[in-house]
Amino acid sequence: QHALELRAGKHELLHLLLDAIDGDPTPLRDAVACRLASLAGNERFEEAARCRDGWRRLSHALDRDRHWRTLQDAGVVVARRDGVIAEIDQGRLVAAWRTGTTRPLVEHPGPVGEHPATMAEADEAHLVWKWLVHPDTDLLSISGELAMAPHAVPSIDSVDLEPGHAGPSASLS
Repeated sequence: QHALELRAGKHELLHLLLDAIDGDPTPLRDAVACRLASLAGNERFEEAARCRDGWRRLSHALDRDRHWRTLQDAGVVVARRDGVIAEIDQGRLVAAWRTGTTRPLVEHPGPVGEHPATMAEADEAHLVWKWLVHPDTDLLSISGELAMAPHAVPSIDSVDLEPGHAGPSASLS
């Protein structure tokens, strides 16, 4: 029976993970928070810390995946910041030039896949994303749709323990 419960738990966790990728990550975060509270309540702090660190890595990966997909949907974006205009195509920097000068002639890098083909491609898209969402960046044109998932990836800063445990809350940061 324990094996069946474990299998059912893994099946449910897989569904929560898939929902987190394509929709709302809050139920998955809540399941992890419950596990953290249980571990901390049983004074299994090292396991709780590993669980917390695992959530941080997963939430970081979910954020980067969302940014990648958003940049793919945006198509060609032309933006300006600090006197520099940049043309970005599906998360890749195609060209950059100073305001008041002409756009340089460059060869187009070609199509992009559903997921980054290399870590370098993923890192470039992440840096491009950070540049685009900076408050001083002005979006000049977008060929596609620039829209983020409605649910932010939540963090786990502290976990409330259930009554009867070591205290009202335990910080696991």
